[in-house]
Amino acid sequence: MKRVSSRRRGRSIKIVGVFLLVAALVAGVLGCPAEADDPAIQYRLTISSSPGGSVTTPGEGPFTYEEGAVVSLVAEAEEGYEFAGWTGDVNTIADVNDVSATITMEGDYSITAKFVAQYVLTIDSTEGGEVTAPGEGTFAYDEGAAVSLVAVPEAGYRFLSWSGDADAIADSTSAATSITMDDNYSVRANFVPPYATSDTVLQGLAQPATHTSDGQGRIYFGEFDGLLNGCRISRFDPHTEAVIQLIEHQSARVQVLAIDGHGNLYYVLRHDVQPRLVQIRKLAPAETESQILFATEELDQWLTSFAVDWSGNVYFGLQSWDYEHSRGLPGAELCRIPAGTTTTETLLLLDDSLRILNITGVADDPNSIYFTSAVQGVDRIYRFSLESEVLATILERPTEAFGQIAYLAARADGELYYLYRQRSDPTDPVQFGYLEIGRFALDSLQTGQPPELLVADELDQAVWVWYANRPSFFAVSLTGDVFFSIILYQDGPFEQAQTGIFWFDPLSGSYAAVVEGTIEEVHGFVFVLDNEANLYYSAFIPDTIVRINR
Repeated sequence: MKRVSSRRRGRSIKIVGVFLLVAALVAGVLGCPAEADDPAIQYRLTISSSPGGSVTTPGEGPFTYEEGAVVSLVAEAEEGYEFAGWTGDVNTIADVNDVSATITMEGDYSITAKFVAQYVLTIDSTEGGEVTAPGEGTFAYDEGAAVSLVAVPEAGYRFLSWSGDADAIADSTSAATSITMDDNYSVRANFVPPYATSDTVLQGLAQPATHTSDGQGRIYFGEFDGLLNGCRISRFDPHTEAVIQLIEHQSARVQVLAIDGHGNLYYVLRHDVQPRLVQIRKLAPAETESQILFATEELDQWLTSFAVDWSGNVYFGLQSWDYEHSRGLPGAELCRIPAGTTTTETLLLLDDSLRILNITGVADDPNSIYFTSAVQGVDRIYRFSLESEVLATILERPTEAFGQIAYLAARADGELYYLYRQRSDPTDPVQFGYLEIGRFALDSLQTGQPPELLVADELDQAVWVWYANRPSFFAVSLTGDVFFSIILYQDGPFEQAQTGIFWFDPLSGSYAAVVEGTIEEVHGFVFVLDNEANLYYSAFIPDTIVRINR
């Protein structure tokens, strides 16, 4: 058996010891848990602002926060600006519209505090109405905001326009419109009483005369051109401002126009070369030539009144006339041309009357015709029944002091209005006049009740009227506004007498001139109302047609 030397044995023991020490160290490392000191995940938050303010918390610029951190955000607007919200990476912002909000850091974010300019809108109104939206006073709005404006007139007034910074308003002539806030603005709603403003709608005409209007609000007027010795009839459309000439005639004048419910135009034509020749003509829509329905040629008669109903029946008065002595003779006829014919029927003969005037039909009473006629010192309004042929008197007024029921007009709802006047003679040392306007309700016409007197005034001026063969001297709107053309004479040359169109306001119970001038300046006025109760008038001398706005 071999022996191992003590030197070799000692070396082996050292090697084993080293191995055991290393093994122990390795075992210790693998067997002990690691410490929790790894660095947390961090995200970047970049903050900015638009002009008009800043972010005060946490400030502006880049900031670093650990994942999950809840960061407070506070924005502050400058004077004249307003905070308008947070924009950018806003998914984790609690309330993007809150000036003081929070954001939860779940990633890298970039956000901006948005500010907008704020402008002040100041609103007021004139007498006669108010602004209901947004109201009246001072209001603040964001830049670019579209603000609704609504103006409402009081009874007896109408909205006229917006003034002030009106260029910023979408439609400054509309009561309901809007304004876009691009600056500080001040606006005013303007209200005026009816018939206080006017516009010249046509000019450069040849002795124009407004005659009638249709259901579309179009105005029909005649002209007489003395240089060309002819007349023409035209139509004006206020909505398009278009003027269409419908027909013309040589050596003749248009006296009166009317329209039926089918758009047919009827007119009375007096010939200058043959003054005894007066014709009633009909012009159908889209036609260029008119049809003669009636003519007084070679007849000792004069056409005294003329009217057309909705169906196209033509009614007119005939007066016996002594051309040699230029005077009327007793024996007045009420005639009719049935719609679609050229046959003239005599409906009524008044032996003692000189003439029949103011022929008028009333809505809701299509079987009656109303007219005026003076007999034996009394002027009357008559109702003639087309069914029973019974003639009834519904009003009497004396003819003394030049008394005359001068005008008659029916309102679309069936009420009948009249104008009666008396006057002094121009040679009397003291002038006087009497003006009366009355209204018959439909039931009053049927039951014989007296009219309601709207005006009954004694004046220190003589009241003159125009020849009632032309219906464009008296009219009534659906709202009960009454218009009439008269002459008021007090002293001096008659050419200096005042003539005008007067408006009776049913709300105030008073009347006043809406346009006036002397006989020398304008000679006289004729007018019509459109379907919105705007008044169109022409004077005999100027070359214009003017609209007075409702």
